[in-house]
Amino acid sequence: MARIFHFLEFAKKFDIVFQKEYNKNMANQTFTKKEKSIEALLKELREINKNLKKFLLIIPEESLKEYKNISQIKKAFENATKLYPPK
Repeated sequence: MARIFHFLEFAKKFDIVFQKEYNKNMANQTFTKKEKSIEALLKELREINKNLKKFLLIIPEESLKEYKNISQIKKAFENATKLYPPK
């Protein structure tokens, strides 16, 4: 699940950076093969992102109330995020 969210964050950041570059190039009206391929890649990423969001709506969120050792799970999660912080 965490990888999915990291991918979504990456897609958003990529989209922002690409839009800035795209707007600069639109002002100059210069397109290269590389820019066209990046545009196609961005279109594909948006489609994947849209489908992923639909998919995540289907998956029910897990509740810690179902477990006996809630405090241990929270502590392990906090330790893991300290060692490997999300990007």
